[in-house]
Amino acid sequence: MANLEVVIVVRATDEGKRSWVPATGKKDPAGPPYLRHYQGGTVRYTKTSDTYEEAEMAKMRLERKLKAKS
Repeated sequence: MANLEVVIVVRATDEGKRSWVPATGKKDPAGPPYLRHYQGGTVRYTKTSDTYEEAEMAKMRLERKLKAKS
């Protein structure tokens, strides 16, 4: 069974190190939200729009697409 979990994350920089943190749903100071999912054992990051609400819609579409493929 494929991993169908899609997570909304933002890129954060702490002391020069980049990391991915879960999005809070508010205007994240770290930047725009990305969708994180696994494709064949590889982590994929897909940039969405600038708002969390649109990222939630993109997350649902991607989850449906991954479920249909599996």
